[in-house]
Amino acid sequence: MGLRDHIINRLDNSNGKIISKLSPENKEELRTAIKNPKAWVKGVNTPEGHIEPWELLIFGVSGFLSAAMAGFNNQDYLYKDYYHINPNKLSIAGVISSTWDAINDPFIGTWMDRKRFGPQTFRTILRIAAIVVNLLNFLKLIGDGLTEWQHIVILILLNFISSVFTTLEAVAKPKLLAGISPYTQQRGRMKVWTNVGQQIGYPIANIANYLLAFKETLHLNTYQIFVYVAAVGMPLNMFASFILSYVRQRVDFNTGGARSSMLPTGLHEPPRSDEEIAREQAHARMIERRKKELEEQNAAVRIIREQKRLVLEEEALYMQGLRRKDRRIYVKARAEARKAFGINGELEMAFDEIDENTGLPKLGLWQSFAVVKHNPYFIANTIAGFITVFTPSVDERLMYQYLIPELKIGKLTANGLLIFQLREQIGGLGVTISKPFGRHLVNLVGGPIRAHQLNSAVSIITAVLQLLIGYNKPWKLVALIVLRFFVFITGDIDTVAGDMMNYQMLDYTELKTGMRSEGVIFSFNALFTKIINNNIGTVTGNGFLGWTGYKGDAVTIQPARFMKYVWPMFNLSMLFDSFVWLIARSTVRFTPEDALRTERLLAERKAMQESTEE
Repeated sequence: MGLRDHIINRLDNSNGKIISKLSPENKEELRTAIKNPKAWVKGVNTPEGHIEPWELLIFGVSGFLSAAMAGFNNQDYLYKDYYHINPNKLSIAGVISSTWDAINDPFIGTWMDRKRFGPQTFRTILRIAAIVVNLLNFLKLIGDGLTEWQHIVILILLNFISSVFTTLEAVAKPKLLAGISPYTQQRGRMKVWTNVGQQIGYPIANIANYLLAFKETLHLNTYQIFVYVAAVGMPLNMFASFILSYVRQRVDFNTGGARSSMLPTGLHEPPRSDEEIAREQAHARMIERRKKELEEQNAAVRIIREQKRLVLEEEALYMQGLRRKDRRIYVKARAEARKAFGINGELEMAFDEIDENTGLPKLGLWQSFAVVKHNPYFIANTIAGFITVFTPSVDERLMYQYLIPELKIGKLTANGLLIFQLREQIGGLGVTISKPFGRHLVNLVGGPIRAHQLNSAVSIITAVLQLLIGYNKPWKLVALIVLRFFVFITGDIDTVAGDMMNYQMLDYTELKTGMRSEGVIFSFNALFTKIINNNIGTVTGNGFLGWTGYKGDAVTIQPARFMKYVWPMFNLSMLFDSFVWLIARSTVRFTPEDALRTERLLAERKAMQESTEE
C-alpha cells in the first residue's frame, strides 16, 4: 500500500477527535487532494457554488502582495518625521479631503448599485482603479525640497482624485467577490486565504521598520526607505488587485438583481416535495400577475406625475407673490393637501419607473440609500464609526521611538523602534498559527457577532492592563508582547467575522428588498476607512501632538508633556473605541442559523425567478 493510499485509509477509518469532526464533504475534498493534487487545484469535482483551490491561491497571493508592500507607504509618518510638516497644517488637508469623501463616496456607491453592471464591467473598474490609486499613493510620498504649504496643496489635489477611484475599487471588488459563491462559509474561506497571504507578507512589510531602526548605520534616511522601495513595490500592489478580477463568477448580478446560477435543487438542498413544488408554481403565477398590475399602474402614474408637475408650477408662481410670514402657512397647508391626496414618498417609491428586464420598480438615488434600513449590521457599524471617527490617531512607532529607553541585549543595543518591531513579530506568532483556521474559529465562538464581541472584550482588557503596566522596564515590555499575542489572534478572527457578516447581511437585504447593496455599504466603509486612517482621526491626533509640543526628527528631545500623555492617550483611545464597538455589535440580532435560513430562502427565490423566466 502506497503512502497516499495509507493516508486515505486513515482518513476513512480513523476515529480521532479531529477527523471525526470533518464533514463528508471535507473528507471527499481531502481524498481528491491526496489522490490527485493537480485535479484538486483545478477544481475537478468541486461542488456547485464552492470556491476552487486555484482561486483560493489567488486570494492568498493578492493578500501577500498587498501586505508585503504596505510597510513602505506610510505617508503620515514620512510627513511628520522627515518633512517636518506642522501637524495642524496636515489637519487642514484632512478636513478638506474628508469633506470631499463624504460628498462623493455614498453617491458613487449607490450609483453603482443602480447600474446593471456585469462582472466584466466590475473587472475593468477594478483594474483601472488599481493603477490610478497606487500611482497617486506613490506621488503623495514624493516631495523632497517642497515647502509645507506646497505639500498640503498637492496632498489635497491628489486626495480629491484618489478618493473617487478608491471608492470605485472599494465597491467593484466586493461586487465581484460576492459573486464567487452564494454561501457565507465559502466567502469566509476567501477571507481566510487572504489573511494567510497577508501574514506571510507582513515580514517583508516590516523590513521598513528594521531599516528605520538602523538607518544611521545603513546611511539611509526616511525618504529613501519609503520612496525608493515604494517605487519598486508599486507594480506589485497593482497586480494584487488585478489578479482578483480573474476569479469565477457563480452568481450573476447583471439583470437588476442577483440570480443564482445553481440548479433549483442544487447539491446542498434535498429534493422538494410535490406540495412545495405546487406552492412555488402558485407563487410564480402570483409574480406574473403582479408584473402586469405594475405595468398598468405605471401607465396611470405618468398621468398623475404630469398633473403634479403642473400643480407644482402653479405653486411656485403663487409662492413668489406671498410674503414670508404667509409662506409658512401655505407650506403647511400644501403638506396636508399632498398627504390627503396620497402624493407622498411612499407613492413615489411604489410607482417609480418599471425596469423592463425585471418588471419591478427601479429605485431612485434616495430610495437606494433607504435600502440600508434593512441592514442592522451596517447601521450599528455606521453609528459606531461616527462616534469613534474623532478618536485621536497617533502612529505607535512615534511612542516607541521616543518613550522606550534603549536596552542592552548582549552586545546589541535595542532602541524603541527595534523593540516595537520585535513586539509585532513575536506577538504575531499566534496569528500565524490561527489564520488558516479563522473561519472555523468564528464558527467555534458562535458566529460573527460573538467573534466581534470577543475581540472588543479582549481589546478593552488589554487597554486597561497596558495603561496600568507601563513600558519603562524590560519585564513590562515582555508583558506588552504577551498581551499583543492575544489581541492579534482575536483581531484576525474579527476581520474574518466582519467579511462573513457583511455578506450575510447583504444576502438578507436582498431577500427583503430584491436589491443588492454592495455599492452603498462598501462606499460607506471606504468613506470611514479614509476618514479614520487618513483624515479625521489624524486631525484629532495632530491636534493632540500639537498640544503636547511634539516635534519631528528622531534626534529631537520631545517635550515633557508629550512624554507624559502620549501613552495614556493611546490606551484610553483604544479602550473607548473597543467599548463603543462592543455596544454597537451587541445590538445586532443575527445568528448563524438566520444566515443559513437566508441562504436557503434566497436560493429558492432565485430558482423560482429563473423558472418563471423560462
